[in-house]
Amino acid sequence: MFFTNMFSYSSRNQLAEHAYQTTRAELLARADDLEKFLKPYDMQPNREALSAERTLADSLRREPAYLAPLGNNLARSLDRLDRALEKM
Repeated sequence: MFFTNMFSYSSRNQLAEHAYQTTRAELLARADDLEKFLKPYDMQPNREALSAERTLADSLRREPAYLAPLGNNLARSLDRLDRALEKM
């Protein structure tokens, strides 16, 4: 990871894929603890999805289109917050 050329599109894709797979594996490994933590919120980890073989690109293609505006609104809000904090 220390020798990764972050200016290379390919290297960034590989790094993102590695991070995605590592995160999925960690979530699956901690699914029992997460289930206890999320239970009061009527939520649970999706073990089937975490166990399925999929790439980051696959997951992004499967994301429902209605979630994109949500992410855009969040990004804009965070940008406004950053600008406000810089002025302080």
